[in-house]
Amino acid sequence: MKIAHVNATFPPDIGGMGQVAFDETRELAKRGYDVTVFTLSYPLSRYDDSKFPFKVIRSRPLIPGGVAGWVPAWRKMFMGFDLIHLHYPFYGGAESVWMNMGSVPYIITYHMDAQPTVMLKKPIKFLYDRFVAPRILSKARRVILVDNKHHYSLEKNLFASQKIILSNGIDTEIFKPGTVAPTEFGLAALAGKRIFLFVGNLLPVKGLPLLIKAWNKLSVPDAHLVVVGGGYNEAGYQKLAKKYGVADRIHWQGPCYDQEHLAKYYRLVEAVIVPSSSETFSLVVGEALSSGRPVIASDVPGIRNRVKEGETGFLFEPGVERRLLEAMARYFKNSAEQIKILGQHGRELIVNEFGLKKHIDALEEIYRDSV
Repeated sequence: MKIAHVNATFPPDIGGMGQVAFDETRELAKRGYDVTVFTLSYPLSRYDDSKFPFKVIRSRPLIPGGVAGWVPAWRKMFMGFDLIHLHYPFYGGAESVWMNMGSVPYIITYHMDAQPTVMLKKPIKFLYDRFVAPRILSKARRVILVDNKHHYSLEKNLFASQKIILSNGIDTEIFKPGTVAPTEFGLAALAGKRIFLFVGNLLPVKGLPLLIKAWNKLSVPDAHLVVVGGGYNEAGYQKLAKKYGVADRIHWQGPCYDQEHLAKYYRLVEAVIVPSSSETFSLVVGEALSSGRPVIASDVPGIRNRVKEGETGFLFEPGVERRLLEAMARYFKNSAEQIKILGQHGRELIVNEFGLKKHIDALEEIYRDSV
């Protein structure tokens, strides 16, 4: 079967949607599928796609717009494929897929609701969701939702016959338990300290300011936070850490472009903190649990399917500093042995329910039912 994956970002460009698409295309290629990825080319990125076992077409959009853009040439290039797999939202790319008008069937993975941070874009998104998105979604053979507890603003536009739940898959061979010394990351001063991890693009929705403020009130002086992520307002967050007097206990590692290297960060720490105000699935939660690390996270629909209070981690009311501190306190009540057991439970959950092989098996079935 000849499959086109269409996504706004793709490694080495960082993003959860791009990583999901990469995992899927890599595994599908291993199983003998003829896969081509259609994605955007960004001016500041460097690409070496020759190492991939599938073809990647990166295009400069005719009309760019952040992590979006329209490439009219794609419409003709899709001809000859058996199926298109669109990773949504992708403003511009989604229109190229839809404009085939049925020539090539397509399915959609609805990863998340777009969350514009610029005020001007919010009314544009409203109009798009009201008038454009329903047309694109209604023509898809299947619409995959990545978590059965997440409620989408566009769900009213999805037909019951199209909708299917398929959680994202976690590569449990890459993200697995182990230990890594702080010296491997140039953090020798953290030897013997209690180390925690934040991973993610530094967007407002990820909740890093809340975590920085809470760190100031944490009554565990040897607790240190390692931040893996970059872009957006990193300098502003570093200033915030200084303002709250925790600059010496928060360590900025910048973005991580390699999964194998990222997996080592999870092995460095004793637990992972995810203070997001919204998540649809959270690869970070899945990767942390797969690595045998408990998670302290916001109690939002896209997380609570995997973070079980007192079993695989601890949940707190989103955006409330006091509740975050209370969840941290519940965590600190556990002995080292109890924390290890929490990690084991998380690893078992991911291996049994969210492993990548199981995900690809289900995806193959969707493909067969959609052509």
